[in-house]
Amino acid sequence: MNRLLAAATLAAFAAALLGAPPAHAARCPDLKASPQPEWVTHNAPPAGYYTGVGQAQKGLLNLTDQVAQAKQAALRELAGSIRVSVRSELNLRETAKGENGKLATQTEVESSTQTRIEQDLADVQADETWMDAKSCAVWVRVKVAEASVRMQRLRAFMAAAEDAAIALTDRERALAQAESLLPQVDFSAAHGETREYFDTLIKRLKIVLANARGSYEINDKDFRQAQELLQQARLTRDVAEQARLALPARDLLTRVSSSAPFGKAPDFWAEKSMWELAEFEAAAGNPCEAKRLLVDLQRRGAADWSAKAASRAGELSCSPEQKELSALRRLTYGRPVSLLCVYKAGGKTDEWNRACADLTTMLTDSGASRVEAGALSPAKAAAIAESCARGCSSPPGGAGLTVVFVASGELKSRNNPENPMGKDWQFKGEVNSYVLNSGKPEFADRYTGIGGWNPVSAEMAMDVIGIQAGRRFRERAAAHYAAKGD
Repeated sequence: MNRLLAAATLAAFAAALLGAPPAHAARCPDLKASPQPEWVTHNAPPAGYYTGVGQAQKGLLNLTDQVAQAKQAALRELAGSIRVSVRSELNLRETAKGENGKLATQTEVESSTQTRIEQDLADVQADETWMDAKSCAVWVRVKVAEASVRMQRLRAFMAAAEDAAIALTDRERALAQAESLLPQVDFSAAHGETREYFDTLIKRLKIVLANARGSYEINDKDFRQAQELLQQARLTRDVAEQARLALPARDLLTRVSSSAPFGKAPDFWAEKSMWELAEFEAAAGNPCEAKRLLVDLQRRGAADWSAKAASRAGELSCSPEQKELSALRRLTYGRPVSLLCVYKAGGKTDEWNRACADLTTMLTDSGASRVEAGALSPAKAAAIAESCARGCSSPPGGAGLTVVFVASGELKSRNNPENPMGKDWQFKGEVNSYVLNSGKPEFADRYTGIGGWNPVSAEMAMDVIGIQAGRRFRERAAAHYAAKGD
């Protein structure tokens, strides 16, 4: 079609340029002077047509190439006017489109739309041509019947309705415009396309978009509810209450993010969900977890989200102490905890109060919803601690966490005349600690504990061992849960 148009245009020029006056022969060869037509500066299309006007300077071009260049410019303008008509009817919101993690800009989207229209244009006719005698510039006007444009607009509407990277509201609007336009389209020269084909396609897309609308509304509802919960969680300083609000929000955002892969335009549910969680963790005093989430978002997200995550992660710092606390939050955050702390020495079983006291403080600071200690007698606690070491069906913590500390060994004494109390005390034996999650073993540590000679009492000697055990548990458990989270 384009080759025929070029041939027709050049043939017209050949006839028009015969008999050119000698005064212009040197500057514009074969030119037959004529006044400038009105359409060069004011292009008013004939009734029932769309038109496009293009121009090409002489430069080093021969006449054939100059006319071809002007014609291409006219086609681009014609395609642009059709695109503007389509977009004005749709009132599209220039949603960025993503492919392979890269977002297209508004200009790229419009350029792609116009290129498709240029390629699909049919029945374009050469309307008029004119050469400027002063500059030798060639002007070409092309036209296409409105009936042909209706066909192209129908294709453009359908393409927008099918494009999953365009906002759902705009896709629905495009489909409505296509359905409204369909009865007005003349299919007599549609090159194999039929009204029945488009009617079937519209019906199929109605089902597709109805399903997409249902999924979008579920995700949007869950996302907004999660945002509200996280906002409430930001306003409380009570870590357990914060966890009570944040954990269901996390579940909602996990569900939203699993509905679409990373890089999926136009909603980017996965990116938005991870960003919300990271911002909450930063506000909740957990910069290490926030940074971990942002680094993951930087690696997996679409280009703009990746850059945004990298910038935000660079603003956060994560000290060793904060990293340890962040790891322990993975163990306890929002969970009820049952503590068993006992020691056995010299045929006696007793509560290990100092170990439980230090652990209660640590677990509460890490976000446990409740910490219960001392609920069982020492003898019963010791029996359960031994029987559940490899897991059990009915642990004290039930579906929550059970944390067990057991020390077993010798508690020696010696006479010390320099000690006003008369005796020194020392523990030497095995110290075991483990964590059950819903009855299943999740962490365990065992070592030989030896205390120095304590000049106060046997209880004080066990307190020192308890402090050491709590410190060791904090370090070892934090390393374990940090590795699980990475």
